[in-house]
Amino acid sequence: MFYARDYKTKKLVVFESNNMYNPMLNPNILRFLQDISHEGKRSWSEFPWTYIFSEFRHVPAIKFEDIVIENEKWKVPAIKFEDIVIENEKWKLNLSEMRLEKKNFEEFKCKFLQLIKDKNIPDDIYLTEADNRIKLDLKKELSIRIIFDEFKKHGSRDLILERAETGENITYSGEGGHTTEIVVPLFRKEKELQNIYPAEKVIIERKKHLELPFENWLYFNLYCNSNREDELIAFDIMDFCEELKKKYDVDYFFMRYVDPKPHVRLRIKGTQEVLLQIYPLIIKWQHQLLDDGIIGDLKISIYDREIERYGGLHLMDIAEQVFFIDSFIVESILRMKRLGVLAIDQEDIAIISIIMYTQGFYETFEEQMNFLAINYHTSDFMSEFKKKKQRLVSLCGCENDWKELLSNEEGTSLYNLLNMRTVVLNKYRDEINNINQDPLFKNSIVASVIHLHCNRIIGTDRELERKLMAFSESIMYAKRYIMKRNEDHE
Repeated sequence: MFYARDYKTKKLVVFESNNMYNPMLNPNILRFLQDISHEGKRSWSEFPWTYIFSEFRHVPAIKFEDIVIENEKWKVPAIKFEDIVIENEKWKLNLSEMRLEKKNFEEFKCKFLQLIKDKNIPDDIYLTEADNRIKLDLKKELSIRIIFDEFKKHGSRDLILERAETGENITYSGEGGHTTEIVVPLFRKEKELQNIYPAEKVIIERKKHLELPFENWLYFNLYCNSNREDELIAFDIMDFCEELKKKYDVDYFFMRYVDPKPHVRLRIKGTQEVLLQIYPLIIKWQHQLLDDGIIGDLKISIYDREIERYGGLHLMDIAEQVFFIDSFIVESILRMKRLGVLAIDQEDIAIISIIMYTQGFYETFEEQMNFLAINYHTSDFMSEFKKKKQRLVSLCGCENDWKELLSNEEGTSLYNLLNMRTVVLNKYRDEINNINQDPLFKNSIVASVIHLHCNRIIGTDRELERKLMAFSESIMYAKRYIMKRNEDHE
């Protein structure tokens, strides 16, 4: 749901127009602002009989007590000007009523006057199209000519004739009475509750996003061939950065990126004193990577923290703690895969990890399922999932404390590795819940964290990520009954 707030007052801003200008002709930005102003609101809609009686040739006036809600209407069959067979059965029937041979006004006038006589159509009518209408007097030849011109313009389409209101005109001039249309706005007496949470998100100053080199962070882009990324992450980055961690008390995390050349973004956190101390070691290590052909280029840059994306300034610090431990976990998984000590398919590992992340952030199955269904439900990969369903549902045994995964040493090692982030994940979850109860706020953060995890473990292939998220949703959906039953018995 979108809505706009005033930057200073935090009040909701509603964008409306007070004219009859077609909003579809507005620039996109104005249309967007008007559209979001109607989000979450019930709007005045057409009466149901507009659709129910849409195919009727004649609809009588609809009244409530003495009030005419809908005028009497007639649908006049279209006139055929060309020798074209129209497939719609309705038009075939109608063409037998009115067929022009000479295609001129005199012939049209003759047949049209006979038609309105047969249908008992009054002289005072409106010719209507959507919300536009023109009042006509069928006793006058000019009105009939207008209808003739409309038939020529619209070809095989219907024309709608609507009975004009009866009674006296309320507007007069020296030329006589005039048709007057009054637009009456309707307002609810009681305000409808809006499901919009208070504006608790504070706009963070731009300078607080930016971390210059050596001011608590060092940020490097390490450019390498995409088929050597896993090697760079699992061995070179892990060995070097874990050694720095032990000796100099720094933290770090990585992510993959393409801009357009593929590279690994490495961010190292420490005090300014420590970062200046270890910088010569980093330069030496990077020289070695270049000499060994692991990387082909590198650059140092400013770390632009995505503070709003991860919940604000306070939550960003905790999010980075998640990134630290998640980077170590993924490095370890990639290392075990390349050394041949972990045979579980990498996509399966990612699915297991996604489900464990979801369970870490959401305490009830209903919350977990809602998050996955709202964000990742799709039938695009269903045929592939059906082939793997039995194996994946059994492997991802979240309903029985991961019994199958823990049934062998390899699975136990993976489970213990993924479980290392539980403490910091719980901390992040609790802080999110304390700061903002809006489920959309939380869902957005969780989706971003899981996306970054997928980026680390499977790379920058967004379609593959979408598939794995869809598989995770389908697995949880398959377990919905037993998961709910387990919760009911707790």
